[in-house]
Order: sequence, then C-alpha cells, then structure tokens
Amino acid sequence: MIDSGTVRLVATANDMERTGLALVAYYLRLYTVERLLSAASNEKNEEEDGGRSEEVTAAATDLLDQIETFKQAAMSDEDPEAKGVKLLLSD
Repeated sequence: MIDSGTVRLVATANDMERTGLALVAYYLRLYTVERLLSAASNEKNEEEDGGRSEEVTAAATDLLDQIETFKQAAMSDEDPEAKGVKLLLSD
C-alpha cells in the first residue's frame, strides 16, 4: 500500500507541473520513485514473502514514464530558453 505522504508528493508534483514549474515536478517525481522503491525494499526485509506489490510497481512505472516523457520533450526543445532546463536535466 502506498502511504499518504507519497500520494501527497505525487499530487504536489502534478500541481507544480500545472503551474509551470515542470522541472520541480520532474525532481519531485524522481524523489517519489526513490521513496516508493525504498519503502518497498524495507517492507520486503520485514516480510519473507518477497517482492513489491503490484500497486507500488504500477505507481513507480507510471511516474518513470512521466519523468521520461518530460525529459524527452525538454531535450528535443530547440528554444534557446530551454538551454537551462537541458543543463539541469543532464546534471
């Protein structure tokens, strides 16, 4: 099960993207994926049946798809103002 803090992070990332802060949303999503996977890893250590739940896997996969879509769109942008975003993404 995904905890409420992680759900809030996803909602905040979506809000950031809607308000024009897509780069902040990108990093929030990366952090959320890390948090999901580390929580699943901790639960795996506590439970002996192993593996992460389908819900966690689906959420992490969806977030990684959003991250990759944003990154591809930003890297293909030819606008000179996008140079800073490209620099931050490649860092």
